[in-house]
Amino acid sequence: MPALLAKGAEAFGFRGQIWTAERAAQMIQKQFGVNYHPAHCSHLLRAIKYSQQKPIQKATQRDEAAIQRWKDEHIPALKKARPAGICPTGRT
Repeated sequence: MPALLAKGAEAFGFRGQIWTAERAAQMIQKQFGVNYHPAHCSHLLRAIKYSQQKPIQKATQRDEAAIQRWKDEHIPALKKARPAGICPTGRT
């Protein structure tokens, strides 16, 4: 299964490269004719230490310089706008 996952989700007709448990279940069914519940595929993905939350590659159109500029310009103002004593996680 790791070799199939390495081909990327788009190689199996999915939009985007992120593998989810549901997509893995569909891929296994198409490739091997075996039906797995997505929850079981989640266990399989974890067992092979495969992260299903993050794509393997970042988007090719990602502009790192623009992201850094936005952070430099906006984050300080957002931090100043937060009232003192308020926990950023919302917990008290």
